[in-house]
Amino acid sequence: MSVATGGFAFMGKWGGLGGGDGQFSFPWDVDVASNGDVYVADTENHRIQRFTPDGRFLGKWGSPGSWDGAFSYPGDVTVAPNGDVYVADTQNHRIQRFTPDGRFLGKWGSRGYENGQFYRPWSLAAAPGGDIYVADGRIQRFTPDGRFVLAWSPGFAGAVGVAVAPDGSVYAVGGDVLRYTANGARIYFSHGPIEGGLEVDVAPDGSFYVVGGAEIRRYTPDGRFLGKWGSHGSGDGQFSSPYDVAVAPDRTVYVTDSGNNRVQRFGEVDVYLRDHVGDTGESHAGAVSVSPDIIVRTYPVADPQAAFGQGSGTEANETLSDPVVYGLNNHLYARVLNRGQAPATNTAVSVYWSEVATLVTPNAWKLIGTASLPAIEPGNVLTVSDAITWPASGVPAPGHYCFVGVVGSQVDPAPALGPLSDWEAFVAFIRQQNNVTWRNFNVIQILEAKPVELPFVVPGAPEEDVAMDFELLAEDFPRKGRLALDAPAEFADWEGLRGAELDQERRRVKIPVKDGKLKLKRMKLPAGSRAAVKTLVQPPREALKKDYDLVARQLYEGVEVGRITWRLRRARRGESSESS
Repeated sequence: MSVATGGFAFMGKWGGLGGGDGQFSFPWDVDVASNGDVYVADTENHRIQRFTPDGRFLGKWGSPGSWDGAFSYPGDVTVAPNGDVYVADTQNHRIQRFTPDGRFLGKWGSRGYENGQFYRPWSLAAAPGGDIYVADGRIQRFTPDGRFVLAWSPGFAGAVGVAVAPDGSVYAVGGDVLRYTANGARIYFSHGPIEGGLEVDVAPDGSFYVVGGAEIRRYTPDGRFLGKWGSHGSGDGQFSSPYDVAVAPDRTVYVTDSGNNRVQRFGEVDVYLRDHVGDTGESHAGAVSVSPDIIVRTYPVADPQAAFGQGSGTEANETLSDPVVYGLNNHLYARVLNRGQAPATNTAVSVYWSEVATLVTPNAWKLIGTASLPAIEPGNVLTVSDAITWPASGVPAPGHYCFVGVVGSQVDPAPALGPLSDWEAFVAFIRQQNNVTWRNFNVIQILEAKPVELPFVVPGAPEEDVAMDFELLAEDFPRKGRLALDAPAEFADWEGLRGAELDQERRRVKIPVKDGKLKLKRMKLPAGSRAAVKTLVQPPREALKKDYDLVARQLYEGVEVGRITWRLRRARRGESSESS
């Protein structure tokens, strides 16, 4: 996903009340350098402290005062792209600039309300190009050396916090959250007010985090709520008067738990199943139904992790499945990854089956079973479930099937399936959730002298009429071969239909596929409809020297919402004409 969709788990803490190295007295702010070093504004100790990502003390500077390098209740610290450290010296009404190890480089500002002056600057942020934004009720922008550029006032009582996104847009928080261009033009008004909203930071993926009350809230760049964590208290993952949040380049999150005089560290847990071999868990415009991570085997595998997991050599293999055998127990395995920074605990994956269809809506899902997984380590370590047994009594008649996998963990739960009768919600579910995948991929053994029929279903949306496109693609298919679509007569109403043969008696239409492409546009499919269609295929005998992929897919407003992939492969002697 372009915006990560996982949850966050406690990873560590450091601090305690005091004035010693690594101790704090009401720390207000935290920021993270590009190398991972963590800087903390130790406000009531009037100093800045520097730490490794896991909290090991590296250094400090500052003391109470108003001379260069001294502070009076420093309210914020930010690290510029070049490594320079800027401090909002709040009660001295100025900004100071330092090297990463605290050597004084310069300062600007004085008490007042004119451009370039400040009244208790609470927050500052560095833009990707190096400019510095300061919040003191209004937002002021400066060059890296402190030359005034512009100022504006937000639309609420006053800006308390400010942050800059990777694209240069500026977020201001003061209960509500507003987003601006780099020059102060409003982009949108967020979901607000946010209780006690004090500070904001923006992650590398553009999502933003807000400190509100005793919790951290997370939103997409356009303000859609993603999740939250935290509650009032002193336990791990709890907060007392948290003042700031900072997101590191690796998406680790740091919070100044000011009332508890500590910094807490959180790692994302983002478990996912791949939609295709190249899927990294981010949003993509590629296939959604060729997952390599749902594997069917006729007989149990003694060590699934060794056979299919990290280091097995099969990580990118999408053809590990056996055919589903009618009348026998079949065994399914799911492979899961975690692209976060913290281990995923209490993880479970459920696998469903459906008849083969270009659009597999939840009303067609039938649960096969659920398996628990051990802790899934961060860093995309491919982890395999134990077998999910599909009992012989539950296997329907012989044929091909689509499989759906849904995975969730304690802090990254599986998405709710209840509201998916709403079409727009289902489209978002397909394109924005990496906890779900489909395997609608079948290997078809072709006999030289025998044409093959590939039956499937083209469904409509569950509860409303929706106009969709349909495509049948076989771009490498030999020109001398025969390829056509046999469909209900209503398919003749699709835009782009050419050369169709209508059989009035059967109420069927045969549509030839020319040059490996058939694209039918904007047909309104009735709610709940399930059109039975067949692909008719026969490659020329001389062409059966390599595999060919044949794809049928449905699109909504230009976005793929489902597909079937058949791999046409020459059958070896003694093999049947079908496998999966």
